[in-house]
Amino acid sequence: MIATAYNIERALAFADLVIASPASRGEPAPCLVTRDMLRRMKPRSVFMDFAIDMGGCAETSHPTYFPNPSYVAEGVVHFCVPNLPTIVARSATQALTNTVLPWVLELAEHGIDAVLKDNAMLRRGTYLHHGRCVNPTLSGLFGLEPAAVGASS
Repeated sequence: MIATAYNIERALAFADLVIASPASRGEPAPCLVTRDMLRRMKPRSVFMDFAIDMGGCAETSHPTYFPNPSYVAEGVVHFCVPNLPTIVARSATQALTNTVLPWVLELAEHGIDAVLKDNAMLRRGTYLHHGRCVNPTLSGLFGLEPAAVGASS
């Protein structure tokens, strides 16, 4: 289902476990779950907010840490531990390496300027290039005019 307020409220009403992880690239997580929605959940059901690294996606979410990773709000158990991949560091490192290695090899073979010219995906993921901010979202946060990739300093 599409994550509309109506659909989220309906799903929460019958869920025993909710795993939420909405994200907007370069933006804080959208707050999709209101306190009132959580009140409609079954008592002692569990809400896991994996968007807590980006501010959380529920009005009742706040970061928790091991060894006390949960708390109860509105009768619902919340688990909001940020940066969970660090708990499985070896697996997370292997997954990240497998994902990034092809790009690293491409950069090593062709150089950053050629790769950014030809690879739109890496160009979109570039924040700084030759000392200039080229990411519009990051530029906006600091009141800068974004530079074009490849623009001279």
